[in-house]
Amino acid sequence: MQVGSVVDALQGALHRLPKIHEVEDYLIKKAMEQAKGNQGIAASLLGFTRQTLNKRLQKSKRK
Repeated sequence: MQVGSVVDALQGALHRLPKIHEVEDYLIKKAMEQAKGNQGIAASLLGFTRQTLNKRLQKSKRK
């Protein structure tokens, strides 16, 4: 999925431009689904290290 289409989809659902963290959360969720919960694979899909993805997941849980 292209970033533009992600932003368009979120904008349609939210009726405003999405915030950066909303786009990031959405992309992480989709990558985790595609990787069937495997953080290493999801991180690779996103261009992150597994450790970076793990930190972002932890930060997202605290919201």
